[in-house]
Amino acid sequence: PENLVVDVFRGYTIINLVEENKGVDLLSALIYECKILYALDAFLPGKEDFLKIRYTKEQLDWCFAYEKQIWKKIIDNSWLYGTDSKMINQFIIEAPFTGTLPQESPSRAGAWLGWQMVRAYANDNDELTVKQILEEKDVGKILRSYKPPK
Repeated sequence: PENLVVDVFRGYTIINLVEENKGVDLLSALIYECKILYALDAFLPGKEDFLKIRYTKEQLDWCFAYEKQIWKKIIDNSWLYGTDSKMINQFIIEAPFTGTLPQESPSRAGAWLGWQMVRAYANDNDELTVKQILEEKDVGKILRSYKPPK
């Protein structure tokens, strides 16, 4: 029951608001997934983030605590523009954990990371509407706003 509202808005977003263009590389896939999550921010501003991404509070805390390591792993392995569908799926599909990360990680850690990218882009471009952010096709533009932890 606690996921029903989120699931309804997620489905609506996928069908009506976010163009199905996952691209062929990891960055494009992350941006696609996170635009859905960003739309949930707009639709459900009072909902806890862990519910929007279907995590437990502890799983969300893990992502924030290990954001630097998630980013470093992607960059160190040259995966950001990688096109290996198996590697990409490990970052965005439901699973017991994110396959390329430790078993303590939640699934879809890449989608969470992309969510932070789009939020950074939205913060840097507060004149844009949610619709304009969701329609942005230049993933590089979105990435440039993201400042990974040092």
